[in-house]
Amino acid sequence: MKSSTFFLVALIFLVMAACKKQTHPLNENYIPVNKCQSYTISGNTVTVCLDSVIQDSRCPADAVCIWQGIAAARFAVNTANTDHLIRLATTKLAGYNRDTTIAGFKIEFIALLPQNKLASPVDYNEYIAEVKITKP
Repeated sequence: MKSSTFFLVALIFLVMAACKKQTHPLNENYIPVNKCQSYTISGNTVTVCLDSVIQDSRCPADAVCIWQGIAAARFAVNTANTDHLIRLATTKLAGYNRDTTIAGFKIEFIALLPQNKLASPVDYNEYIAEVKITKP
């Protein structure tokens, strides 16, 4: 009985060790760092690029915090051949905006993925911004 339990535990450990890190499936609302996504709304096109992650002080998923923290990123936006650099954050706070409107497009920073953890810090190249683009 002990050998079968040991074998089962060892098998589970090996399977878990062989698993690859799960990545978020990319859809039209996800923009990886240093990448761009174009949106066409009402016949108008806006291109949004995640230029850089400026700050990630969010509470790690494997910690207990008294404040949720904040993630801030810089986005390059192109509308009608005009470039704009904007800074948005995941939380509206003094000095930070969660959304902005440029050339009639509302750009909202929904989330920064993946969620950071104490046990495994996020590699900069893994960052993905979830944005919402609408024409109000």
